[in-house]
Amino acid sequence: MKGADWLAWSLQFILGLIVGVVVGAVLISRRHQGFWMASEFIPVYLLGTALIGAALASYYGDRLWLGSSYRIIPADGIRHSSNSRVVSITTGVMGGLLSLVAVLKHFAVI
Repeated sequence: MKGADWLAWSLQFILGLIVGVVVGAVLISRRHQGFWMASEFIPVYLLGTALIGAALASYYGDRLWLGSSYRIIPADGIRHSSNSRVVSITTGVMGGLLSLVAVLKHFAVI
């Protein structure tokens, strides 16, 4: 069967969005003191980390979550088309740029 498995891609994308926000929040949090980043940049930063998570999850699929440690039934990757690869990679690049811009603006570099 040729072409992308868009249902699997979409489900992985959504799970990656959620995990990306959580990981992004953990990265900018301090114990019991809130976030180290200025509050005006937090939404942009979290959107960026969410997009990075979504891109990684939609590109790698179950291999991202299970890796090579799942020995009985190997993790399958997602069937990709050229369009699904481009969307995943573009999403990751945009997420990286958003996160980078938020961090640079926080430190008044740009």
